[in-house]
Amino acid sequence: MIRTFLALELPTAFKKELITRINNFKAYNSSGVKWVEDKNLHITLQFIGDTREDHIKELAEKFHRIILDFKQAHLQNPQIQLIPGKHPRILWVNFDAVNQDIYKISRKIKSEIANLGYRLDKKPLRIHATLGRIKKRLSEILINKILSSEISIKQIVITRATYYQSILRSDGPVYHEIASYDFKKE
Repeated sequence: MIRTFLALELPTAFKKELITRINNFKAYNSSGVKWVEDKNLHITLQFIGDTREDHIKELAEKFHRIILDFKQAHLQNPQIQLIPGKHPRILWVNFDAVNQDIYKISRKIKSEIANLGYRLDKKPLRIHATLGRIKKRLSEILINKILSSEISIKQIVITRATYYQSILRSDGPVYHEIASYDFKKE
């Protein structure tokens, strides 16, 4: 079995802004946070998990056919959030979709994966990019810094998706590209 997921790639300028935010947060004694590495910043469209090796190529082709049918995704109103609120475990950037296409893509992908016998999370898609995983209580100073931080880029366009293999290691995950896909230009 190979651990896999399908991701939406963040635009370069937006990714740079997130890296700047992460570096600013790190300055506030953030030893209790496992930060996402710069190269690993993305939006997970669908986590598949343990995937049979003989399904990899078939899934890659199915994802390609689905994504070819859709135009580039527009996301807006990025907000840095701590989830859940009372005892946060995740620091992420949450987005609103400009239209419903991203949810249609998600439903089609889930259907194709389910048809191959995989059991998927029933939760609805929450469009977000994880910045860090919180391992111990954050200082009030850092919490206030995070919650008062605003992202200057208010809308992004997603032009590419990537199907990844994820290898878990003690120092963090390593992602290997299986296939990448371009959305239709507008």
